[in-house]
Amino acid sequence: MTKNGTSGPKARARARQKRDGNKYTVALRSGSSPGESSSSASLQSEADRSPRAFRLGDLLTECTTFPATPIEDYDDHLTFGFQSKVLGCVIPFETVLSLAGALAREGLGAELAVEAVTSRSVVVTPVDAWPERLEMSLFGGWTTPLCPIPHCSGRSIQFGSIDRCHAHLVSCDVPTLVRMAKDWGQAHRDRLDADPARLGGSRQSEILVKAAVLQGASQEVTQVLLLTLFEDEDLIEEYIWDEAEAMAMRHAIDRERLRLRGIALEEARRIRKTANGCLACGKALVFISDTPAYPPPFCSSSCASSQ
Repeated sequence: MTKNGTSGPKARARARQKRDGNKYTVALRSGSSPGESSSSASLQSEADRSPRAFRLGDLLTECTTFPATPIEDYDDHLTFGFQSKVLGCVIPFETVLSLAGALAREGLGAELAVEAVTSRSVVVTPVDAWPERLEMSLFGGWTTPLCPIPHCSGRSIQFGSIDRCHAHLVSCDVPTLVRMAKDWGQAHRDRLDADPARLGGSRQSEILVKAAVLQGASQEVTQVLLLTLFEDEDLIEEYIWDEAEAMAMRHAIDRERLRLRGIALEEARRIRKTANGCLACGKALVFISDTPAYPPPFCSSSCASSQ
């Protein structure tokens, strides 16, 4: 290495002086070339963008051992948290505990990665296959499930069952909608102790059926919901010996079936009204008296299958 010339330390120092505005002696002592500085900054930037992986147990250890730090939100509300090394920010104690509650099934060994950090929250995603994305508040002490689609800020419709947001639910395929209908139906049935008088009329079942209409699967999803929420109609007498209770179950099933069929038909007609014609052949779409077993923007099942 020579002291003079275009690649010597003095030349590099003058380049740093010109770039950074430092004195020549300060730039000379910094000891790195413009190319080296640029490369270092690029690597640092790349490191900042890479997700920070951690285990839930590590975060809880920090929560129980790190010193408390006061946190003041935009409304001057004061809470307390700690400077987390695994998250790279100050996080309220309550938020970490709410995250632990949301991941109770996964256990302390659950592996997470930081997807994004904003001025109000941290979004963490699973390293393993389970689908939840969770938003952790930096002020309010809560954790909210998000849509599992990467970088979507929409919230899940129902934690643990209908995990998509409203915008992404309509793009789900039929197996995903059926899986959500089963998961939600079973959870809803368990919450209400299988009481037929209260199982019908849910907004969540309405949302699922509307999403299924666009896939031409409203009848399939409706049937899954009825079987999961209530009883198999062919086996009611085997499970319910009391005649009045069996009759009440049948009436509840009939009411919910009629309700969901009406919702599906209304949604199919709405979709057809917004379409200028069949998406495949361009033929005008006729008025329908029943929900078709194919997507409503098409005039027939053959046109739907051709796309």
